[in-house]
Amino acid sequence: MQHVSSDPYTMTYFNLRTALGLIAAAFPLVLVMGGYVTEGQILPSISDYYFSSMRDFVVGALVAIGIFFMGYQGDQSDGRVSLNSMSAGGGGDWARVVSQQAPRHGN
Repeated sequence: MQHVSSDPYTMTYFNLRTALGLIAAAFPLVLVMGGYVTEGQILPSISDYYFSSMRDFVVGALVAIGIFFMGYQGDQSDGRVSLNSMSAGGGGDWARVVSQQAPRHGN
C-alpha cells in the first residue's frame, strides 16, 4: 500500500502507524514461534512468555510500542501533552520497575 502525500507530517505519522502495526502484528507470532523453539511448547498466554526465555523480546517489543506512542502525539501547537504519550511513558516506567523485581526462572 503506497501512501501519497507531500506533507512531511502526514508521511511521518503514516510511517509511525505502519511500524506500530507491524510490531503489533508480529508480536504474538514471534512469541509463539520463539517459545516453541526455545521452550519446546506453545505457552498458554502471552503473559507466560514474560517468564520464559522470550522475556527480553516481550520487554523490547512493549518498550518499542511505548516509544512509538510517545512519538505519536499529533499536532498540538498550544503545548498540551497527549494522553497517548503520558500513558506510554508511564507504562514504560512500570515495565522497567516490574522487570527489575520479577524473579528469573531457571537461574
